[in-house]
Amino acid sequence: MEFRDYTAPQYQAEVEQQWRRLKMGMQVQEKSLQVMKEVLNGAQSQRRDRRLENAIASAAIAIGTTTSSVISITQAIARLPKFDSPSEFYLTQLGVNYGGVFLVSILLGILLGGVCWVGLNRWRSPS
Repeated sequence: MEFRDYTAPQYQAEVEQQWRRLKMGMQVQEKSLQVMKEVLNGAQSQRRDRRLENAIASAAIAIGTTTSSVISITQAIARLPKFDSPSEFYLTQLGVNYGGVFLVSILLGILLGGVCWVGLNRWRSPS
């Protein structure tokens, strides 16, 4: 009788039991990794969603600022004193006035929208 034939029956059951334990442990580790992967995917999705919310909020603030500044500046121009005769009124003056209103309003909207974008991304981050 060889050594292999003598020792194999003694240790075979123990080796099989250790193999089953190792296999179960590996399955538990695989499930843990799957759960961790799902948690990380959820966090990444939450971050994308938060950035989209911030972009929408910044755009809304920029549009609101532009609209309110156009209305207020246009009202201020409309209250300027009227010309005594139509010959004193020039179309270029109207274009310059309302063109200036448009440019100033757009710049204010872009400026405030940018400030809100930076602020929201800094202070409303999901992490």
